Amino acid sequence: MHINIKTMDIEMTPSIREYVEKKVNNLEKYIEPVDPSVQAWVEVAKTTNHHHKGNIFGVELQVRLPHVDKAVIAKVEKDDLYAAIDEVHDEMKRELTKIKGRKISLIKRGGRMIKKILRLN
Repeated sequence: MHINIKTMDIEMTPSIREYVEKKVNNLEKYIEPVDPSVQAWVEVAKTTNHHHKGNIFGVELQVRLPHVDKAVIAKVEKDDLYAAIDEVHDEMKRELTKIKGRKISLIKRGGRMIKKILRLN
């Protein structure tokens, strides 16, 4: 999987880059079939500068799959950067699992129909 990381209003440190890459690479097992053309875009940003009690960080993750028409998107805003990355990972995992389940369901449904047609003949 090819990962593009973009930051806004914060400095990209090696620890942030490594953490994001680890979390996004962990999502590969939920993508069927594994395809090198799959791309992920991650945007890490400090969304506001005017809060009195700390910063708010936003993380957006987009994954473009070859067999899905549109990109799968997950967005999260939290007061902790690493918690936001974890939550966007979990949200994307749910979405990819849902897509994988639909695909498996479609294959099983097609198999049932073929079996039914063969029984009738």
